[in-house]
Amino acid sequence: MYGRCGGISEARSVFDSIAPKDQFSWNLMLGVYARQGHLDEARSVFDAMPERDIASWNCLISALSRSGRLEECKELFTSMPDRNAKSLFFTMPDKDLVAWNAMLSGYAHDGDLEELDHLFSLMPLWNTVSWTALLVAYAQRGYVEKANALFHEMPSWDLVCNNAMLNSYGENGHLEKAILFFQGMKQRDLSSWNSMLSAYAQEGLMIQAGNLLESMPEQDLLSCNLMLSAHNRARQLAEAKKIFDKMPYQNLYSWNNILCAYAQHEDVSRTKNLFDAMPSRDLTSWNIMLSIFCATFELEKTKALFDSMPELNVVSETSMLTAYASFGHLEEAKSLFDGIRDKDRIAWNAMLSAFAQSGYLESARNLFDEMPDRDNVSWNALLSAYAQNGDLETAKEILYAMPEREPASWNSMLCAYVRKGHLEDSRKIFDAMPEQDVVSWTALVALYSHKEQKFADAFEQFGRIGLEGGSPDLDCFTCILNGSSHAGDPELGRSYFCSMSADFGLQPNKLHHGCMIDLLARSGHLGAAQELISTMPFLPDAHDWTCFMTACKKHRDLDAAAGAAQLALKNEARDAGPYVLLANIFRGDSKPTVESWISTVPAEFAAGDPSAQHDSTSYSCLAG
Repeated sequence: MYGRCGGISEARSVFDSIAPKDQFSWNLMLGVYARQGHLDEARSVFDAMPERDIASWNCLISALSRSGRLEECKELFTSMPDRNAKSLFFTMPDKDLVAWNAMLSGYAHDGDLEELDHLFSLMPLWNTVSWTALLVAYAQRGYVEKANALFHEMPSWDLVCNNAMLNSYGENGHLEKAILFFQGMKQRDLSSWNSMLSAYAQEGLMIQAGNLLESMPEQDLLSCNLMLSAHNRARQLAEAKKIFDKMPYQNLYSWNNILCAYAQHEDVSRTKNLFDAMPSRDLTSWNIMLSIFCATFELEKTKALFDSMPELNVVSETSMLTAYASFGHLEEAKSLFDGIRDKDRIAWNAMLSAFAQSGYLESARNLFDEMPDRDNVSWNALLSAYAQNGDLETAKEILYAMPEREPASWNSMLCAYVRKGHLEDSRKIFDAMPEQDVVSWTALVALYSHKEQKFADAFEQFGRIGLEGGSPDLDCFTCILNGSSHAGDPELGRSYFCSMSADFGLQPNKLHHGCMIDLLARSGHLGAAQELISTMPFLPDAHDWTCFMTACKKHRDLDAAAGAAQLALKNEARDAGPYVLLANIFRGDSKPTVESWISTVPAEFAAGDPSAQHDSTSYSCLAG
């Protein structure tokens, strides 16, 4: 009664005195505020209601709609339980365009495109809001062509729908269309520029993104964060730092991005300093720090950080699980895994990989069978476990049981056969692969390179990589250089070595130089091998000296062997290995020849320095 007569204060007093309040009382008070236009008070009552029925929702949404508070109206529609939203909407006596659009937006948010289309078809009329809601719903789910068709059906366009279409192209990887659309826009706002910036950044075109950022009439926090995130994904720490330092202010998203950039470069000290300097942190910040500790610190420090975290989630627990596993603490890893409440697929796969990589095949298989759902990572982990442990029959059964076989799956099986030296089975797997990548080709080249009668096949397979549209990588060149060495073909080896940088832009590493030293020395080009040892941008190691001195023995060049031993001692001053090898080379030669080199032995080896790395026979071998 008080409410109908406009006495809001009196109505409220009566309402407050009711104990307990039933649904009717709550709806009555809500209606009093709604009818009188006191919408903030109405919303307060609505939020305080212990439960709501259709009348509650209808009352507030209608009041908000009449007063033009459309965003709140839309938000309420979106948050309603589906059954209530549908019941309310279709029982509303007066459904204006605002109500229709609010309902449309609710369906768009839920992603039910079939229901969305049906509702759109029932609408008595549409405006740009209606069309844009439909367009965005399709675009967000990757149906760009459908979104484009809707856009061209629209009777008119405004900046909001233009931005929606631009964003649709950009987010779904249609960069060229996004560029043309952006260039054709007669009007742009900051949202337009940010959408275009995001499109460039998503494709990794950092130069174009940077140029666009500089040409923007204005920038906001989103603009800077887009560039910061893009540099982070591209692992461009210096550029990310420049963006971060130039920002007028940073939010938590900005701080987490720059923290992640440092963590990816495993710069522990600076990452920790940055973490300590953060004005605020969230769980993401802590998880980033935990990830770098897992990768670079000993287990105790990682566990200490984990224990100090104010909260944990499945990401934190999975990181710690992986750390335990990498240090061989499988019992602790399994105990932590068992305690994770909401295990996601990543946690299951982490535990499965831990068992697989440690060779616990039965535990891996049991866990695999327990998994609520599996993906290719799960199947590949199990396949790899059996393949790496030599159970090729079981691995092959798993391969052909997989619902989807990707290149990594085939490569695991192929590499397992290659490690066993099974030429025929390796070739069958290779030929059965739907497509081969550089890993597949490298495995085959490696196999042929170690088969004495198959060197020509190794060279042929290497040549086919380019013909098939591939490009050999550093590992592949290591294999073909080894094959050249075993085949005793220094000229071919030289051509492959030079081709790395000249034809493929690859910088030969220490391993490739070692292969060339072995190749040249083995084929009798001792001078060239010694020159390469002296001029390469790496310190020669024990393997290089062993290859060279063994070749000296083979080709009876004792002077070169002795000179190499002296050089080796300069680099590895506390290692008697070169002299032991030299003694073996001289064994059987005349005593004066051997004795002429005894004077080159450092004093600590003769005096029995306990810190020198040699055994008790080293000097006596040299002395004959």
